[in-house]
Amino acid sequence: MIGQFLRFAIVGGINTATDFIALFILSAITGVEKGEKVIILNLISFSIAVVVSYFLNKHWTFRDTSADDPKKFTLFLTVSVIGAGVNSLIVYLVSTYVPEPTSLLASLSSVSDTGKLWLGVAKLAATVASLIWNFIGYKFLVFKK
Repeated sequence: MIGQFLRFAIVGGINTATDFIALFILSAITGVEKGEKVIILNLISFSIAVVVSYFLNKHWTFRDTSADDPKKFTLFLTVSVIGAGVNSLIVYLVSTYVPEPTSLLASLSSVSDTGKLWLGVAKLAATVASLIWNFIGYKFLVFKK
């Protein structure tokens, strides 16, 4: 199980990078950094990462050799959608309602736009919460043996 969790963590790193990169590209294109519109951007970036996640987790993390099953993918998507909800809610709440520690952020970074940095902090907190949910859901519901 430790090896499996380590593989999950590596896949999670790949998916997190995919998710973050997509979110920041979408934010740069749209100019959206907070508010309700950030939920849409976050859901898009999270969805891209979920597709990558399914294939990496199925074939490498959980070494599921069964044929591709639409029911299994649907269950994977269900767990992931709940994870996306948790993820998006945390990004929204932190980026919108938790005051930016502007002086602390400015002292820790050379980034002059602390809004983008705070969005990254919000996304990091959301990623930790959804990582825990997703591992439990994938391990015990989707790829159980």
